[in-house]
Amino acid sequence: MIDSILLVSSADKGTQAMITLLKSNGYPHVHLARSGTEARRLSAVHDYGLIIINAPLSDEFGAELAGTLATEILCSVLLIVKNEMVDEVFARLEDTGALVLGKPLNRTFFYQMLRLADVSGRRVAGLQNQNEKLQRRIEEIRLIDRAKCLLIEHEQLSEAEAHRKLEKDAMDRRRTRRQIAEEIIRRYDI
Repeated sequence: MIDSILLVSSADKGTQAMITLLKSNGYPHVHLARSGTEARRLSAVHDYGLIIINAPLSDEFGAELAGTLATEILCSVLLIVKNEMVDEVFARLEDTGALVLGKPLNRTFFYQMLRLADVSGRRVAGLQNQNEKLQRRIEEIRLIDRAKCLLIEHEQLSEAEAHRKLEKDAMDRRRTRRQIAEEIIRRYDI
């Protein structure tokens, strides 16, 4: 479930009702920004699971803010615009992943969009986590390959012998292959 929500709204009318609606639907941590500038500042220092933008804002419309936040920050973004503008704004933002919802809001549909944003946000976070694991694994493989190359160069071993030596050292010394590879690199790579 979404931990924290940033509501960006310059309008006094409806803002408190939206905060109440969010809190009554199980989202207790709702922060409020009154402008696009304030939203950018807050989103740079806090992690939000969802950012809801109630357009228009006092200093900008909000579509550019939605697009920027959706592409630069790992969270779901929901932009609320007048019903007659939904198709136009959605066409501008569809490549960013920002969700667009028309107002006046239907409570049931709004809650469904929150659930959709929550599910898609968790999916993106899972993919990000998987990507980070793969990046660490690639880095480890590069280090091990670099260490094997140094063993081949400095100890005149074949690739298979260098691989076995690295594996054996890791087992014998109860260390990871990465740690052994880093030691070899420090030893030979000046």
